[in-house]
Amino acid sequence: MKPFHEYVKDHAERTPEKIALAVAGQQLTYAELNELAAAVAQQLLATGMTAGDRVALHAPTSLETIACALGVMYGIATEKLILKHG
Repeated sequence: MKPFHEYVKDHAERTPEKIALAVAGQQLTYAELNELAAAVAQQLLATGMTAGDRVALHAPTSLETIACALGVMYGIATEKLILKHG
């Protein structure tokens, strides 16, 4: 089984215009989600973060928060992601 972020990348290549996320009346396509996540990953790597570094996200549920979490996976290939709703 491959990591979750690899599935997202695959969908972005195969079906870029398909809706990937919908939260509170907003939507992102797979292409848009992939682009946002890649930008977050680049920012993390630019700060000197590497695989194995820990990143904490504390934010409300939103498209941007999900893109940030995915960007962490793209950038430092984290194996664990804990999401708490509420």
